[in-house]
Amino acid sequence: MAYAPFGGGVRRCIGEHMALNEATIILAMLLKRFEFSVVPGIEITDEWTLTLRTKNGMPMYCRARE
Repeated sequence: MAYAPFGGGVRRCIGEHMALNEATIILAMLLKRFEFSVVPGIEITDEWTLTLRTKNGMPMYCRARE
């Protein structure tokens, strides 16, 4: 239970399933239209706060697919 973006137990978020389905659909649409790659030379490190995230973000290039 280190990563709990929707809470847990009896107080779990009622919109969890909708949010996860929506995120999956949006990600599929983006990956169909664009190609993403991490900026060369950038070191990606974890940062533990309330949730797990990258310390300095994740700079990426986005290129339209043909």
